[in-house]
Amino acid sequence: MVHPGLRVGDLVELIDHQEVLLPDFQRGYVWRRPQVLKFLDSLYRGYPIGQVLLWIPPQSVTDGDSAPQGRALGTSPSQQAGASIFASAERAEKIGGSRAPSRAAPPQFVLDGQQRLTTLYRILRGDEGAKVRFHAGDEMFMTETAASGKDPLWVSVGDILGSERGLSKALARLQKELKLAPDDAVFERFQANLQRMALVRERVLPVDVVRLADPEQVAELFVRINSGTPLRRAELALAQLAWRWPGALVVRLGDALEEFVEAGFDFSAPFLMRSFVSVATGQASFSNLESLWKLNDITLSKNWDKTHNGLRSTIAFIQEVARLPTGDDLPSANVLIPMTALFAKNLRLDAPQTQQLLYWFLVAGAFGRYGTNVEPRLGEDLRAIYTETPLKSLLDSLASSTPAPAVVPATELEGRGVGSGVYLLMASLMRLKGVQDWFPASVGGRPPSPARGERDLVLQPIFSRKQLQESGADPELAEEMANLLLLPHRPPSKYAQAKPEEILARATPAQIKDQWVPESKFLWMAPRAAEFLTARRVLLAKAFSVALESLHSGNAPFPPQG
Repeated sequence: MVHPGLRVGDLVELIDHQEVLLPDFQRGYVWRRPQVLKFLDSLYRGYPIGQVLLWIPPQSVTDGDSAPQGRALGTSPSQQAGASIFASAERAEKIGGSRAPSRAAPPQFVLDGQQRLTTLYRILRGDEGAKVRFHAGDEMFMTETAASGKDPLWVSVGDILGSERGLSKALARLQKELKLAPDDAVFERFQANLQRMALVRERVLPVDVVRLADPEQVAELFVRINSGTPLRRAELALAQLAWRWPGALVVRLGDALEEFVEAGFDFSAPFLMRSFVSVATGQASFSNLESLWKLNDITLSKNWDKTHNGLRSTIAFIQEVARLPTGDDLPSANVLIPMTALFAKNLRLDAPQTQQLLYWFLVAGAFGRYGTNVEPRLGEDLRAIYTETPLKSLLDSLASSTPAPAVVPATELEGRGVGSGVYLLMASLMRLKGVQDWFPASVGGRPPSPARGERDLVLQPIFSRKQLQESGADPELAEEMANLLLLPHRPPSKYAQAKPEEILARATPAQIKDQWVPESKFLWMAPRAAEFLTARRVLLAKAFSVALESLHSGNAPFPPQG
């Protein structure tokens, strides 16, 4: 159905009334600043900006028990999770437009054009995260800064487009601060450019409308429209879930995502969907979910509760047993899915089994268990979990790709740094071993950056990039794990340009040994950097292998000290 189009200003009004919404299966707002500025420039110059596609469900769908769920445009990404049109009027007013939902007209759902409409809404409504300035002379757009706010030539786009008096105020300021007469040619050019900018509010956006009652067709249309984006079968499964179980995405999954982010684990909705599918069906593939869609709402809810609790237990295991405070060092979240399914069974682990599960987690993560062939390997591990001896079967499944107990070759550590699989071993085992403080606050040591969390450790390079380069080694090795100390406090600023031997000399022999650092001071000199890194890789590899062998046997990785 062809639509005559809508003025930018009218579209914003519809969003205010929440008559234009996002269906649950739409992703969050993802545009970056360059995309916003380019989009505004295209609007200003009259360039084509693409068509908006709206879906208007027939009355038979909106009046039914499975009415489509939607959320408001214009909110920040964190607010979008859980913003439902069918929430209370009070909640809807907080999370979306300026008023409660209007039911005078049927809601229209955005299938294509979300990023453009959300950008316009945020700018016209003065969102703090979307303040943009326009240069009246150069006709350029830029993100607002303190300096641009003081310059009368850099005019607020939100002021001009969001208010009828915005244009006259901007012109009056230009005249006053630049001392320009109304008939000055320079002022007339500024005026013409700003008037052209104000006309963006009047620009008519091309709109197309579809009316479909079948949720499968709507979901399939959405996927086809987004074929050029990194949309996967997980998103289609999310779209189907939004229809089969109304409210699940905006309430259940949205609340869970916020909960896990607060715990330090920034999961995606597709990851939660795969976890849910794994627990509910015993398989991880999105290709055949007929059995899942046959379940009623009550059963779906029970399976979600099991998934949610399983993930909570998995996070608790990682934080309390693996001693990893956040998910930052996980090379892939997929390693958590078998553990979630395992804990969803309410399995109780004794002390040796706890150590063996830690072995499985570290080896599966460090050696890329799910780096390739993700679904087949997840399927194999899920089948193991649903046997009479789930943990033993899971370990046997792991041994099919990684011999048990795992041995870490020193060559495997070369060039590996933060973010690599094997760094997971160092991050966990170092904490399990116990990290002694070389530079406590009492001697001027500095804590970790608040951006990485107060519970985290400082990653302190031993050799700087400059020292490595001067020694003839690759300066990129500065980020290698063999060149990193994990410390509670960073050295005082006076050590910023210190030589390696000066930093290492600050530690006691026991502290040197605990960090698996070569004890030979001959290797601590900058010219010996390559030899030092080779020697430390050997020490790290040996320590990792011994610890993993102990875990595989059901014992703690390090014997109690003292």
